[in-house]
Amino acid sequence: MSRLAAIAAAALATVALSGCSLLSGLGGQSDAKRDTDTGDVVEGGKASAFEMHLGDCWKDPADAEEVSDIEVVPCSDQHDNEVIGLFDLEDGDYPGRAEAEALAQKGCEGLFSDYVGAAYSESSLEIFPVYPTEASWDNLKDREVVCSVYNADYSPLTKTVRDSRL
Repeated sequence: MSRLAAIAAAALATVALSGCSLLSGLGGQSDAKRDTDTGDVVEGGKASAFEMHLGDCWKDPADAEEVSDIEVVPCSDQHDNEVIGLFDLEDGDYPGRAEAEALAQKGCEGLFSDYVGAAYSESSLEIFPVYPTEASWDNLKDREVVCSVYNADYSPLTKTVRDSRL
């Protein structure tokens, strides 16, 4: 199982037990410092998984079973993932896990080239969409998809992927 698949599986297992998604984690107070004008992380720290921003660079959680906060860092620091887009799924009944995943993947692929500057099919990056679970959809009105990317070879990123053409 890949690094990312293991994290996703553990996070999804937590979702099933806790009734909230990775994005709906009721994380603690953020201690990451952001630029007041741009919102970019200028000093790493914790940020609520529910309050990710476009362009946030973040590290894989050490213990994916207790994800409510994400370690965000400046994109010039070594990191595993970067948020390339956020969007909401259409309101209504929960579409089911497989459909939610497919909608999230398709939506993230649609945002990819605008952020990275290259077509997804030609990229060395992989998409990691985080999408609502049925429990977060019903109980928390969670509709948000967070689109992140990581290096396909799992090597760390050391700068932003924005307009990188990777």
